[in-house]
Amino acid sequence: MEILHKTISTQIAEYVRCWGGPASITFLDSAYQFFSDPAIDGVIGYREEYSCAVVMGDPLTTQENKIPLAKAFKEFCKQKNLPIIYVTVSESFAIKAFSVISGSLIEVVDELILDPQNDPKIGSKGRLLRGKVSQGIRFGLTAHEYTSYNERVEEELEEVGRSWLKAREGPQIYLAPVNLFSSRIGKRYIYAKYQDKIIGVILLHQIEASHGWLLQLLLATPDAPNGTSEFLVSSVIDILKEEGCHYLSFGSAQKPEIGLIKGLNKASVFLARLGYKAAKKIFPLYGRRKYWEKFSPSKAPSYVLFENSRISFKEIGAIMKALNVKI
Repeated sequence: MEILHKTISTQIAEYVRCWGGPASITFLDSAYQFFSDPAIDGVIGYREEYSCAVVMGDPLTTQENKIPLAKAFKEFCKQKNLPIIYVTVSESFAIKAFSVISGSLIEVVDELILDPQNDPKIGSKGRLLRGKVSQGIRFGLTAHEYTSYNERVEEELEEVGRSWLKAREGPQIYLAPVNLFSSRIGKRYIYAKYQDKIIGVILLHQIEASHGWLLQLLLATPDAPNGTSEFLVSSVIDILKEEGCHYLSFGSAQKPEIGLIKGLNKASVFLARLGYKAAKKIFPLYGRRKYWEKFSPSKAPSYVLFENSRISFKEIGAIMKALNVKI
């Protein structure tokens, strides 16, 4: 059974909150379709691009139902002659899925995860971060949580997003458009003020399966004081620490080099490594990893899964389209 959504339903947003990961925020974008099986509580979100079904992240269901739901989806796509590509899935799903619903896998990114109970500003590793946060404090920055509706505050927060987008230049890859209020289910907003003006905001998304949060967006205006982003992240960590939280994901970040490759033929391995090197040169993805490493996060590998041992150019094109690649 296939479900098509022109707008995001409350049910899909709840699935993302309950079982989603970093890639699942893409489902809050209306470009996605959703597959479900009447016998299983959950969905698989995908985009049909270049005659391929591109799935972002794991199936949104319980751990024990991920493979059964993926098998049902495979049968559905087989009838439509759509090869399936899973992008940035967890290691646990990749291991179970390999040879059952996929023929090859590539380790391409890491999910960066922090336990807020461990202060990243402490010790020699935290020296740079301490300096940045202290700089923000000296400027007089203050952190606040947006908890009740205020039209003026929302307009200021959206203006931060608009000014941040306007300042971006060069080739881009993004999972979902910057839209702070497209769905409010499972969301929290922490913002920074400077001289009574909002100059930065963090959007948190609840990850119920991990009993924690995903830092979905970190935005600051171009004229924000130096240290604003670090001050904001540190403020979020302090808030979550006070709440007893042990899980904060910074999302996915590109690995220095492509990791484990399994099941691909030699030609596809060569193509994968070549494409990965080209992406590193074209897109400023590794800078994101360097930024988050100052918080000393742990790393959990994520994978891309293909149905066959050969990667086709249409599959590469499908991934690029799903990732909203702009050169």
